[in-house]
Amino acid sequence: MTKKPYITSIQVAAISGGSALMFPYTFLPVLRVTPANQDAWLVVLLSLLYMILFNVPILLLINKFRGLNAVEIMETVMGKPAGKASAFLLFMFAMFCFFSCMQAMSIYLKLYIIAETPLWVIIMFLLIPLTYASMKGAGVVARLGVTVVPFVVLTIVAFFIMGIKDMEIANLMPIGADSSFLDLNYGAILTAARFSEIIVLAVFSYYLKDDVSINGTYFKSILIFGSTFLLMTLATLLLMGSGVAKLQNNPFLSYARQVGGGEILQRVQALNIFSWFGGSILKLTIYNYIASFILSKIVGSNKLKPKHYAIPLSLIAFILTFIPVMRKMSTLHYINSELIFPSIVFSVVVVLPVIILIVYLFRYKAVNKATTDLLNAKKQQEEQQNMEESNVQSVANQPQPQPQPPTAQNDP
Repeated sequence: MTKKPYITSIQVAAISGGSALMFPYTFLPVLRVTPANQDAWLVVLLSLLYMILFNVPILLLINKFRGLNAVEIMETVMGKPAGKASAFLLFMFAMFCFFSCMQAMSIYLKLYIIAETPLWVIIMFLLIPLTYASMKGAGVVARLGVTVVPFVVLTIVAFFIMGIKDMEIANLMPIGADSSFLDLNYGAILTAARFSEIIVLAVFSYYLKDDVSINGTYFKSILIFGSTFLLMTLATLLLMGSGVAKLQNNPFLSYARQVGGGEILQRVQALNIFSWFGGSILKLTIYNYIASFILSKIVGSNKLKPKHYAIPLSLIAFILTFIPVMRKMSTLHYINSELIFPSIVFSVVVVLPVIILIVYLFRYKAVNKATTDLLNAKKQQEEQQNMEESNVQSVANQPQPQPQPPTAQNDP
């Protein structure tokens, strides 16, 4: 049995909030969702409330069944067959996020940064570091998060400050006049339905110590994501205006190119690309690890750990990338549209957990007993492992016997 690594609350909050941040960092779809005008920043604020509401079912589950991983929760509540089927849906969702993010990143790099580089080289350039980090486990992914995410946030804040002198408050006027209450709420619901990183919390909260608040960790991630998301939206609207900003494929990156104009600032803009690249690699690493972790728990082999699945899953994504239809920008826009992405996320993040909660209400006595038995078994395994490690350590610390000098013998 491999000892479970423990990670801190801020590490989980960083990888969850930072991963969620990369989608608006790249596309900022809130500018094109209803009402698609200068009130997009109001949609962002409302979406945070809906986001919290949508995430309540998963928060209830991971708090109630603390100490169990995501797959164990499903199997305990719904039984082995239905639990594994539900876990497989979660695995497919993680693979969908992994592949769609990699596809978006590779297309963007190909179109805007390294256009002359072959696509397969770009994909390999992405896959090698993220797969290596994923294979190293949850602890390494978490430490990568607290290294990359602060840099991403500080970069966005810095570009916001550099663009203040060129911003026009008139671009936000008139506030609320061109948007109905229903339009704002509809846009907020669609925006909130894109937030899939509660799955990151559901998987990585398993590695939190028992005295760490899961809800506190969640709200830290919301703070990281929500504040930076709002800052990007306001910066883009104030500088470019809604009409121009929503026509851009990458609104905030277009904003960053327009900020300033001096030679030094033009060189600093490279930091924005570097920040975006690092954050995107982190997001890919997180979803590769989640997919590997869930698949390993579904298979249930003691010999095959999550790291053994990281490379095969990356190879599958590599192969899918070269399907001709997947290499088109129109396909990417369709996957990320209001019709597809929010519906898929809502089904996995809201509908599936609600079904699990309903099943629990009907089977709560049997489920509570099974949960207690499983937690006790886990505790015994951990105590046994700690005892074995302690014995090994004590043996290693024992002084080694010194060799005795040979004694002289008298001749007969």
